[in-house]
Amino acid sequence: MRRGESSKKAKQIDSSSTDPKNMGSADIPTSPRDSVQRVGHRLKPGFLANPFVSDRKLTSYQIFQKFIKFNDTKTEVNCKGVLSRECFEMWKKSRSPQLQKPEESFQTALLGHVSGTDRRKAFTPLVEKALLHELRKKQVWPCFQGTHKTIGIKGTKKIGYHEKREMEAGLNASVIKTEEATSPQIRIKTEAISQDFVKRKRRKIVAVKSETQSIRQEFPLPSHNVFSADDIAILSALKFESENLSMPAGKFANSILQFYGDDASVMSFFRALRESGFYKFSDASLFLMLNLLSPSPILESSFMFPQGASFKSSRSVAVAHTDRNFIIQSSSPAFKQLFGESGVAKSVFNFSGAILQTAVSLQEGLIQLLQFGRLWIRQIGRTKSGTRSIILIHVSVVRADLLEIQVQDVSDDFPSILDAHEENLYFD
Repeated sequence: MRRGESSKKAKQIDSSSTDPKNMGSADIPTSPRDSVQRVGHRLKPGFLANPFVSDRKLTSYQIFQKFIKFNDTKTEVNCKGVLSRECFEMWKKSRSPQLQKPEESFQTALLGHVSGTDRRKAFTPLVEKALLHELRKKQVWPCFQGTHKTIGIKGTKKIGYHEKREMEAGLNASVIKTEEATSPQIRIKTEAISQDFVKRKRRKIVAVKSETQSIRQEFPLPSHNVFSADDIAILSALKFESENLSMPAGKFANSILQFYGDDASVMSFFRALRESGFYKFSDASLFLMLNLLSPSPILESSFMFPQGASFKSSRSVAVAHTDRNFIIQSSSPAFKQLFGESGVAKSVFNFSGAILQTAVSLQEGLIQLLQFGRLWIRQIGRTKSGTRSIILIHVSVVRADLLEIQVQDVSDDFPSILDAHEENLYFD
């Protein structure tokens, strides 16, 4: 066949294939799902093609990008415009008119893109860093100044998407050599992680009363166990943070190291928490968020550790029994009534309504429990449905592998504190 004939025949095939008369029944759209609508330069399934339909409204990300300014070389960025009134008004007009709280929704959208949560597109590292610099200033956002909204006055405690990845990379860097030298599953005895490292990193433990040793002896230490590289990374991070006892993160890390006493027990604790579905204490951003905490009424020692505390006889007391890793083994009907579930096989920390408050309270609480075998503590609790309340807790050592935890709702004694404290303490 000659070249001209081949080209002519190809044109005939092309034209016949698009002619409705020559299309088979399978080629004809039979429902809206089989057809498309042109949106910009993309084809969107589910609608008939219509060249007169305009593009959809701008996304939050696209609006924010309009207020981000780069220098000529794109090495410096100014993100102040994102927090301007003009940006907020443009964003609000692009949203659904049914928004009941547009200011809070704007805050959620912006912080969502900064942290990359809820499947939102994250900003570039350069933009994220500049935005976090503005967002962490303790001042009302410019877009809300002169209004009744105080969003931003305490500075955000959110961790950026790239910032968190960097922290996680730094956390994992400490175990790279271990992963290369051994298999992912590593058998470790209680004296594992080189003794030289322990001598260099572990702080001197302050002498405590004689009860300390007797209580610690009640908890038998495992002779050996199997731990992963993740477990070792967490242990390494704790020891590193415990070097600085002037910071909240250092105090938190040190309290856990002291309470459990040896490397294997510490790693068993974090592994048990993860296996029970509680991951907050293993989150790489926890240390940074603890160090960024602002003063709050519920973080005061007088609130968390009430002197001369006792339960009120007129109210029910919920009871749960846990192992030494605070995993619930059994609970009373009153516990289920208070929290909405029995909690068996879950960590008691799952019922914390303010994780950062719990982490702060452990700094002193674990040491008290280690010294005296009992502890009174006041916390924000959370039910299965998400309702928060103020709870009074009594923890006591029953035997070697058993703790008893008694809980009573005392929200009536603190009618305004839940509304007054900072939501960043929730760490949800």
